[in-house]
Amino acid sequence: MTGPAKKRPLAEQDVGSLQLLKPLSRLTALLHQDAGHQNRLLHHDQLLCLLLLMFFNPVITSLRDLEELSGLKKVQRKLGIPRFGKSTIAEALRVFEPGLLAEVAEELAGRVPQLKSGPLSGLGQVLTAVDGTLLRALPRMAWALWIDERNRAAKLHVCFEVLKGVPSVLGVTEGTASETEFLADNLRSGCLYVTDRGYARYSLFQQIIEAESSFVARIRANAATETVEERALSEDDRRSGVVSDRIVRLGRPDGSQGLKEPLRLVEVQAGTRSGRSLMLLATDRTDLPAHIIALIYRHRWQVELFFRWLKDTLKFKHLLTDSPGGVTIQVYAAIIGTLLTAIIAGRKPGKRAWVMISLYVQGLADEEELAAALHRLPHISPIQA
Repeated sequence: MTGPAKKRPLAEQDVGSLQLLKPLSRLTALLHQDAGHQNRLLHHDQLLCLLLLMFFNPVITSLRDLEELSGLKKVQRKLGIPRFGKSTIAEALRVFEPGLLAEVAEELAGRVPQLKSGPLSGLGQVLTAVDGTLLRALPRMAWALWIDERNRAAKLHVCFEVLKGVPSVLGVTEGTASETEFLADNLRSGCLYVTDRGYARYSLFQQIIEAESSFVARIRANAATETVEERALSEDDRRSGVVSDRIVRLGRPDGSQGLKEPLRLVEVQAGTRSGRSLMLLATDRTDLPAHIIALIYRHRWQVELFFRWLKDTLKFKHLLTDSPGGVTIQVYAAIIGTLLTAIIAGRKPGKRAWVMISLYVQGLADEEELAAALHRLPHISPIQA
């Protein structure tokens, strides 16, 4: 009985042009100063570049692969590094400050083109879908609390800009951490947050309003409400499945566990695998048509598609490190790679663009072939109602 085929070593032909890293050249100056300690040879910017080469090359999946990658002459010449052992790379993942990568990701996100047409382009706020997902961890990762000692997981929290198709805020915690608390600690002004029932906390809604942002949030069907005003429905509303549009007071009649001001409650009929169901969408945006509120909530699924992109397309399932900071660095490297894909392609990141850029990085496509392939990709289409 034969075992699995032995993985071949990395070779020079596995790495093509590194020109796609040029957008990072100015941003990585700050990273280079994060030395960890005085005797360090591997710097934060060099680690990021190695992780990005891993992002664009499915052959590279482990610390041992990164060690071989750092030993290739082309990589050493382009990045100005010697060969690093896997223990050195593992230590760098443990000691480097992941917050510095957040600054790089935030500036790159500002360069990603945004959808300019369609019914969601004039909201006046940044449409931001919010959710969390679990990353399975090893039993030895004691900090990654989840079910029990044998079933551990880290939780990735993401605030996702829908019209750009990229994350704006992310964090890594233990699997049992509260998603609502993470959002409350990372609120920004000027956002329109879209959340599912797991975030249905009236105190969180109040915090969002006080942060000078807004929300469209699904709440539980048994939520206590008191109708203040019934709003008329348009034909567009009815075609979108809107059943009712009201101004209500949320919470108990005695005023406990409620909000300071009345909110809008849009009831929408939605199809599910088991039939039809009604969704209650709470929002402070009283200026938007009810069918736009329904459309906004439907695009909460963009963050779920991002998680699928991360786990299935990018195969982000193997963690390189046991430390929470190292996991965060690995996640940020994947996010930065996603942002580079969007910048190079000039559109929201997608699998076809990522595959072609990956072939270019691996030396299987030249610049002309890359440009021609990206030109053939469909233009960003408006989000339809």
